[in-house]
Amino acid sequence: MFGVLPERVVSSDDLAARLETSDAWIRSRTGIARRRIVEPGTSAGDLAVAAGRAALDSAGHGADFVLPATTTPDRPCPATAPEVAHRLGLGEVPAMDVPAVCSGFVYAVTVARSLVASGTCARPLVIGTDRSRDTRMPLSGSVGSLEWIGRIG
Repeated sequence: MFGVLPERVVSSDDLAARLETSDAWIRSRTGIARRRIVEPGTSAGDLAVAAGRAALDSAGHGADFVLPATTTPDRPCPATAPEVAHRLGLGEVPAMDVPAVCSGFVYAVTVARSLVASGTCARPLVIGTDRSRDTRMPLSGSVGSLEWIGRIG
């Protein structure tokens, strides 16, 4: 299993200064001390390609089905998955997004297992990728929702 994280780190101290609160207040409600922020122009597909490439390089072989779990696709249609497969150089392998929010990766692994068991594919590539910042409110001078404070990036 491999992961790719955005380089930019924002601490609860950083957020506290911008949101007129304190690091202790944020941590007591979210348990989060730092979070990663995706830079503008970096898509969920970009993150999926980076993670997929690391997994494929480690495995030493390609994949015959691509399943990115994402609720923040690059666009509604066509799905992010075929572009990820193309950018990974996998040719015309089947590819589909699994949009199941927090449980998406678990669902994608379950789908992959079923595809292997049915003989549909032998080496599926499951990737979890999201830009949750796209679905949250922007930074402002007010505290905002705890969900946003906990899941930014």
